[in-house]
Amino acid sequence: MTETNEDIRYYYQSLNYENRFYSDESFNFYSDDVVLLQNGNSDNQCKIEKKEDNSWSIQCNDVGFHNFFMTNKNGNTKSFDVNIEKRKYCYRWNFITTFSGSKIEPIDIIIPNEEFTARLWVVSGSDNNSSNIVPTNFEKDINVGLYMNGLKPIISFDDEENKFDVTDMSFSKNDGYWSVRLITKNPGQFVFNIHNNNINLFNCTIEKTKTSLSVINKILSTRIDNLNDDIKIPGNAIDIYHNPCYKNFIIIKSDNNYGARSFVYTLDNFRTINSIFLSQIEEKDIIIDIIPINPESLFILTSLNKIYKLSNMQTIEEINIFPSDQIITNIKSTSFCTPTIDYIKITKDCNSIENYNNYYVAYLYKDNQFYFTTDSFKSLNLTSIEQYGNIIDIVIHPLNNTFILLMLNRNDANIILIYDPAQDKINEGYNFEMGISQKNGEIYHINTLTKLLISELGSNELFIYGKNELFYSPNSGEYVYEMELIDKDNNSLLENDNEKIINVRTSKSGNVAVQTSSNRIFYGNTNRSELYEISSGISKDDISSTIWFNEFGDLYVITSNSNEPYISKRKLPIHNELAIKRVKGSNKVIATECPIYEFDSNVNSKYFIDVGETINFSSSVTMKSGFSNGISFTYSNIDLLNITYNDEEITPEKEFIDNSIKTLKRDVQITNKYKTKNGISTVVITPHSNQIECEIPPKKSTLYLECPPNRNIRYNVAEKYQSLTCDNTKYPNSFKYFKKYWKNWQKNEIGKKEKYEYFNCSIYGPPIPVYYSSEFIPTFSLYDGDTYIKDVDAEFVLIEDKGSIAYSYTKKLKNTNCTSKAQTWEEMIMKNPLDDISNAWTPENYVPCTNNNTKFNENDEYQIISTENKNSLSWKGQNNMYLMFTATVIDPEYSYCTLKAKFALYVYGASMKVYLQLLLVFGVIALIILLFFIGFFIYKRYYHNKKEKVA
Repeated sequence: MTETNEDIRYYYQSLNYENRFYSDESFNFYSDDVVLLQNGNSDNQCKIEKKEDNSWSIQCNDVGFHNFFMTNKNGNTKSFDVNIEKRKYCYRWNFITTFSGSKIEPIDIIIPNEEFTARLWVVSGSDNNSSNIVPTNFEKDINVGLYMNGLKPIISFDDEENKFDVTDMSFSKNDGYWSVRLITKNPGQFVFNIHNNNINLFNCTIEKTKTSLSVINKILSTRIDNLNDDIKIPGNAIDIYHNPCYKNFIIIKSDNNYGARSFVYTLDNFRTINSIFLSQIEEKDIIIDIIPINPESLFILTSLNKIYKLSNMQTIEEINIFPSDQIITNIKSTSFCTPTIDYIKITKDCNSIENYNNYYVAYLYKDNQFYFTTDSFKSLNLTSIEQYGNIIDIVIHPLNNTFILLMLNRNDANIILIYDPAQDKINEGYNFEMGISQKNGEIYHINTLTKLLISELGSNELFIYGKNELFYSPNSGEYVYEMELIDKDNNSLLENDNEKIINVRTSKSGNVAVQTSSNRIFYGNTNRSELYEISSGISKDDISSTIWFNEFGDLYVITSNSNEPYISKRKLPIHNELAIKRVKGSNKVIATECPIYEFDSNVNSKYFIDVGETINFSSSVTMKSGFSNGISFTYSNIDLLNITYNDEEITPEKEFIDNSIKTLKRDVQITNKYKTKNGISTVVITPHSNQIECEIPPKKSTLYLECPPNRNIRYNVAEKYQSLTCDNTKYPNSFKYFKKYWKNWQKNEIGKKEKYEYFNCSIYGPPIPVYYSSEFIPTFSLYDGDTYIKDVDAEFVLIEDKGSIAYSYTKKLKNTNCTSKAQTWEEMIMKNPLDDISNAWTPENYVPCTNNNTKFNENDEYQIISTENKNSLSWKGQNNMYLMFTATVIDPEYSYCTLKAKFALYVYGASMKVYLQLLLVFGVIALIILLFFIGFFIYKRYYHNKKEKVA
């Protein structure tokens, strides 16, 4: 048979869980164009069975690449290939969430802080039906066998920030499954793995199974509106909207199939679909943009220049915030989700991390100004950029705290602007007016770019596209690289002026997919400049389809339908397409085999880096010798980091002494560049090239330059008192404060009478004995939770929480390096009159006494303590006493945390007061005199009696 250049479109209707083609397992082929399908050569051992609706069932018994011929109605033929593999895993895990009521039913949506029960058991790898709520008898026997041999599933998470808690896992012999009780703290899409590497069944293993759990704030009442009441507009494409923090909540808009004021939505990642018709919007109005705020509310922009807020998918209200003469055509939210603020302790007001998930932008296409809001359109900030030209598109980068603008300048060329809303500052990025092509060195002038897209990796990767041109920037638009779309015949899309790029999507695995106006799909990643056409794509004339990556990085075609269920989704066999391209590879197409044997990194999913701290991790790649490869590191907010690399090439094992393989290792050391500037960064680690051939997922870590959540300091108790606890120590419930030795700091008055203050041992710990006549020099240690880090060597201050002033400082200003008056507690409390006086002096308001040159009293107390200055406390009042102290580290360059420690002291061994000493002396003297007289009279009487006896 001979092939023609006429394009024949086809795709696969049903693909298994693994998204691959296996021997002895059937799959469905579909095409509107094909009337005849047959084996391409006599070696094919494939059974082809014609079904209804332009589909065929195909089953091949042997492994390898199988060729098939397609014939259309005009008698023209095309061929395609399928890579048939032998199934490596005979079994996989099935995970189904249930709830208890009158009966057990599957439920796909759960809500935070409520316990749910899931069932977990082993199923056949070829069984794609996961809707069963109990195992079959065969599956039950397998699971009971595993349990009897002491084997059970393990649940693990790729991202330790996005996880749920397993409170219990138990097995039922009668039912043949594990019951998993789980609870989540936050809403979102939780991706996890189920595995046990020790399980083998009948010389076959159980696949490590990826699955996900949808969690929303609350379960909304099901809404199924009649979309036929709406006005449908033919010719409009389908759009997908989602909040970057709640990927399981997806909005799908299709004016062609649903209507101008309608859309459908899913709360559970397309498992169920709800329809909504907003009759409250005017009849002649059209929804043109949507922003999901959270799993319950939306912002909606219409063609009549109105913004609505839809709450709980029920209540709609119009937002009248823009000037009456201002037209708005676009609204935008952040491009990806800022790492959850729950993991960040905001400790310094001047360096707090903004939650940029709350930023929204509104603008008129090709205008020279835009609005942004941080309070959900309750107020607006207006920014004019008239001198730079007209706005084409805007995206918000939440980690860099910037807005990235695609402009058309006054010279009719595209340019990138980077706007910092906090400082109201604009920096120019890449200018396409005089760009130089990396492919041929020619100078280009580009004015056809229309869209910006930030990568799902959550890094600085930015894509700029329009017409048939696609550019990639690793640094948020400062510099760009050209990317090329290569079709099935190894031709570039740039040669086809009639075909345009209409969609670009990225995945968390670092892959990129492109959809064109001819409904062709191209696939690749940023490690190489070419994206390759996926043969089994979308029907040529289907205007209601788009592409979408799911949470696992699988690429889908999403198609809208005018009737229920309104949406269909079809998985694309990317692995099969890449395998075929390897076999049929040329110099321009993908390599024939993956040169990488192993890629590994011990990087954690997240790090907290405090001031002066360092993190270390290593990454390595083992590959064939002769390939120029290495390890690629992509950072966001790289200006916050000091990064050091140490590269090493490891000698191969003896069996590879011929140097047929090599291993490159890179050790990475990262510290924060600034002591008083915090933020969030990310690092994405991949093999430097050939990733698309090897399908190697990247390693990603979030770097919080912020106070670690459990960071604290503790008072160092002397070793002989370390055994003291609140239970084995005697202390009064209330502490006595003597008159004249306590102060009401708020009123600035000395206590005129005694007072008592309640003591809470759970806050301060047991009172630690200190001797009155000894100088008290407290020291502290830094901890993460209960883990010792180091001794505190920073400046700190002490105050007695209940107002005691029965102590003084031994160091005077004349014995310090001060060049001006030093801060004191009296001064700080007067400036910051707070109920808790221990909060009056902090790292934020600390001013060193060496900053200025002014006159001061050299005999004033110096109230700042450190291990270096040897300052100490001496006790006053000549009373034994109990005291409650708070220590605060005030050095602003020591930590991002506000470090405090509370402790209690028992001061004992106080000498008597002077008047008591005088009373004692005079009392002793009087007693001596009295005794002298008594002795004298006794003696005299005794002598007198003796004389009388002699006489």
